[in-house]
Amino acid sequence: MVAFQDLADIRFGCGLSARHASPAEPQDMLRGLSDPDVAVIRHPLDLQTDFSEMAAQMKTARKQMNSSKTEAARKQGRESLNAMHRRLAAEQRRHVRVALSRWIDTPAGLRERLVHFWTDHFTVEARTIMWRPLVAAFSEEAIRPHVDGSFADMLMASSTHSAMLAYLDQVRSAGPDSAVAKARPSRGLNENLGREILELHTLGVDGPYTQTDVRQMALMLTGLSHDRSEPVFRPRLAQTGQFELLGRRYHRDGGAEVLADVFRDLTEHPATAQHIGRKLAVHFVSDSPDPALVQHIAGRFADTQGDLLQTISALIEHPAAWSPKLSNIKPPLAYIGSALRAVSSPDFDASAYLSGAQRKEINANVLVPLRRMGQLWQSPGGPDGWPERDGAWVTPAGLAARARWAMQVPGLLGAALPDPRAFVDVALGSAAPGSVRFAAKAAETRADGVALVLLSPAFQMT
Repeated sequence: MVAFQDLADIRFGCGLSARHASPAEPQDMLRGLSDPDVAVIRHPLDLQTDFSEMAAQMKTARKQMNSSKTEAARKQGRESLNAMHRRLAAEQRRHVRVALSRWIDTPAGLRERLVHFWTDHFTVEARTIMWRPLVAAFSEEAIRPHVDGSFADMLMASSTHSAMLAYLDQVRSAGPDSAVAKARPSRGLNENLGREILELHTLGVDGPYTQTDVRQMALMLTGLSHDRSEPVFRPRLAQTGQFELLGRRYHRDGGAEVLADVFRDLTEHPATAQHIGRKLAVHFVSDSPDPALVQHIAGRFADTQGDLLQTISALIEHPAAWSPKLSNIKPPLAYIGSALRAVSSPDFDASAYLSGAQRKEINANVLVPLRRMGQLWQSPGGPDGWPERDGAWVTPAGLAARARWAMQVPGLLGAALPDPRAFVDVALGSAAPGSVRFAAKAAETRADGVALVLLSPAFQMT
C-alpha cells in the first residue's frame, strides 16, 4: 500500500526528495499554495533582457546586415545580430536552470505542478528566438501569481499578456468598423485569440459555442495589442457597440473594460467548470478519470465562481484522487525534474549544480534529452499545449531517450552517488515494487543501481 505522504509527492507534487519532508496531510498541500513561494525566493527569475531595447537593436542590426553598402558594415550588422542571438540563448539556458531548480528545491510541490499545468493550459510559444524572454515572463507574471486565486483573474492576465497577444496575432486584429479598418480595408478581424479563449481556455473543444460566438468574442478583443513587451490598448483598432456572446449581451464604448464582465461570465459558465474539472483530473490522476471525481471538481469550481484554491481542495479531498495505482506517465520535463529532485541529497544539491552549469552541460543534460524524449523546451507546437495522453510519451524513440538520460545521471553525482538500496526509498518510498528493490540490490555498481531505479516503470509513473 502506498503511503499518503509518498503518493502526495509522487502524484500531486514534484517527486520524493531526501531534502524536503512530504506533506503529512492534505492541508499541508493547500498551505503550500498560500504560504510564501519559497521556490521563487530561493531561485528568482530576473528577466534581465529589456525586450523592447533588444527588438529595436535586432531590427537595426538586420537592416545594417541587409542594406549597408559596404561589406565591413554588413559584417558588423551580422556580428551584432549573432551576439544578440547568443545573449538570448544564454537567457533561455538561465530560464531552464531556474525552472528546474524550483522543481528540485521547492517544499511545495503542488504549487510548482500547478504553475506548469496552468502555463500549459494557457499555452504561448516563442515563434522566434527574440520572443523567448516573453514566454518566461508569461508564466511568471500571468500564471504564478494566480494559482491560488481566481480563474477569472488568471484568464484576464493570460489573455491580455504580451506573450499571448503576440503568439495568437492579436496585434493584427481590427474591428470592421474601426478607424484603422476604414482607412486600410486590408486590415481585418483576426479570430485566433477569441477562438482559443472559448475552445481551449474556458468552454472546451466540445463547448456550447458557435462560429458566431467566436466572432463576437474576437470583436470584443479588438484594440488589445502590445508594444513589444508591454500590453497596450489601441482605440483605433477597437470595434464598439453591442455584442452578444452565448446568449448574453454586452456594450462597449471603446475601452477594454467589457472584458472583465465577459471573462467573469465565461468562468461561471457550466461548460467551463466541466472542462477544467476533467482536465485537472486527467492531468493529476488518470487519462480515464472517475466521473465522480470530475463532477466533484467541476462542482466546486462552479460553486465558488472559479476559486482555484477551493477547486484544488476538491481535487485532493476526493477518494478517487488517492487510488494507489499510478496511472499517468511523467512527461519528459517532469521526469527529468523528479529524477534530479530524487538524486538531490544533503551531500548533493542538483539545483546548485544547475546554477553553475554552462552551455554544454545544460544542452547535453537537459535541452537535448528533452527534445529526444519528445518535449522541446517551451515549444508544444500548438495552442492546445502538450498532450495529456500517456501514449504521446510512450514511443520507442522517447523511451530510448529516457534510458540514455538515466544512464547519464550517475555521472552528475560523482562522489555523492548514493547506495542504490537506500536510493530506492528516497525515490519511490512505499511505491517501490519488490522487483525494483531487488534490481537495486543486485546491481553491479552504484551507478547501475541508481540508473535502474530511474529507469523503472514505477519511477516513470505518477
